[in-house]
Amino acid sequence: SIKECKLLISADLTTDIPLPSGSLLVSGVYHITTIPFIDQLNQPIEMSMEHCANDFNNLCFVVAKECIEQKFEYVEGGRFEIDAKTGRRIGRISISSFSIWSTVMQWPQQCWRWLNW
Repeated sequence: SIKECKLLISADLTTDIPLPSGSLLVSGVYHITTIPFIDQLNQPIEMSMEHCANDFNNLCFVVAKECIEQKFEYVEGGRFEIDAKTGRRIGRISISSFSIWSTVMQWPQQCWRWLNW
């Protein structure tokens, strides 16, 4: 069993991985892995990521697993707040496995006909 590892995080501003229908990317896309590779942690860690949304009501996290047919899927949980010290908009979620994470805003279905996307 591995007791220590290095955490590797890289970030992109865009992605080719399909987002869930009715969602808009509002944060970076974070690729998170470890050396040596660990599929599952013994206990969850809290991940924080900055986002650019003003409306916190329709935010959620998405994850894409490292596989051939990648696509983002909604993840239950997490919270969104303004950091008291920095004033930054932050999303926080407990994770126990590593993959590709991001924050999206879910648009109400009735808005899509005006967005024309």
